Formats: sequence, C-alpha cells, structure tokens
Amino acid sequence: TRRSTSRPPCSMAAPTSKSSMDASSPTFKTCMSILEKIPPKKTSMALDAIKDGLISNPETLQELLQKVFNFPLQSAEDPMADNKRFLLCEFNRHLESYRSPFSNNYFPPLSSEEQRISDSLLTFEAHANEVWDTYTNLYYGKDAIGSVYVKPMSGVAFLACFLVQKNVVDDERLKRGQWNSGHLVQIGKASKGAAKYKVRSTISITMEPSNDWNSG
Repeated sequence: TRRSTSRPPCSMAAPTSKSSMDASSPTFKTCMSILEKIPPKKTSMALDAIKDGLISNPETLQELLQKVFNFPLQSAEDPMADNKRFLLCEFNRHLESYRSPFSNNYFPPLSSEEQRISDSLLTFEAHANEVWDTYTNLYYGKDAIGSVYVKPMSGVAFLACFLVQKNVVDDERLKRGQWNSGHLVQIGKASKGAAKYKVRSTISITMEPSNDWNSG
C-alpha cells in the first residue's frame, strides 16, 4: 500500500511560488495520479517511463522529481564516515552520484564540478540528521536507516527531505517486508520571527506473507 498526504501549513498559508508544492500543471497532476495508482514495487519502473516522457518538459520534470520518492529507497555506505548508510533520492543526487549527509561528499566521486549547498544549510542538515537518526533508532529500531537532505528553492527559504527505511526481520509471518517513508517540508522565508511551512508525506509498505501464514 502507498499513501500520500498533504498536510495543511502550520500557522499561516504556505508561500506561493512557481515551485510551490501546490502543483497546478495538468501534466504534473496526471503524472501524480498515475504514480499514486501504481503498485509500490513498480514505482521505480513507472517513474523512469514518466521521466523519459517529460524530457521535452523540464519544468514539470523538475517539479515531479522534487515531490516523488522512488520507492523502494536504495542506500549506500559513506567510507568517510565509518561506513554509515544513507538513503538515496533525487534530493542528494547529481548526475549518477549521491551526496552523503555525513561527509558532504558524493559517491561515486564526481568528475565534474560538485554541487554544494551553503554552509548555513549544511549546518542545519547536519543537526537535522543527528536528531532524525535518534528518532529513527528509537521509533523504528537500530536496523532502520534515516536520512535528511536540504536544498535551496526559489521563492522560499529551503526545502527539506526526511527519509526512513525499515526492513522487517525475524518475523515468522512474513518472508519479507519493508517500510519506506518520505516527508517533504517546504520552509518559507522568516518574517517577524515566524516562518510558514508545508509538509507532504508519502508512505510505502510492502509485505509478502510466509507460506505457513498463508496456509494457516
């Protein structure tokens, strides 16, 4: 099953901009409608097909990639941070490499100029990962993986992406099971000591019952 929800903003309405999380493009809405109806295990294949079809529409493609998670999430190890695992998505991707939130390095290393976020956003991201890692371990267990990525966004302060992946282990009722969740937080520019934000959450749960459980 997969569920995507858009929560109302805290305090006041979310800031409006061309890249707002409230997409108005009919093409974008059609793509989202297709992805919401696709079985979770086929999301990656469907997203790749949609990306190929949107090559001539880069604005819609960029908007789509900012708001859709390619579940199930993949992970990688950061050899410069004690081989800690981090999750991969469009938010930490550049070309075919992915940026680790721990060392701020891309893996595999980029041959072209690397994209770096500002020092202030990098500091926020580092603190967010410390808090998110603690929350993930306490709520989902030590074997779960959590990652946070931030990036600048026109019209607002920044966009933050919070990810969690949890595999089901040692459960006689399941051959395999996995939880994937992603939360996009759009932070508005601060005004008079307050900032507006919007949250869009997507959750994907996959389960394959064991043969004994099916027959019982």
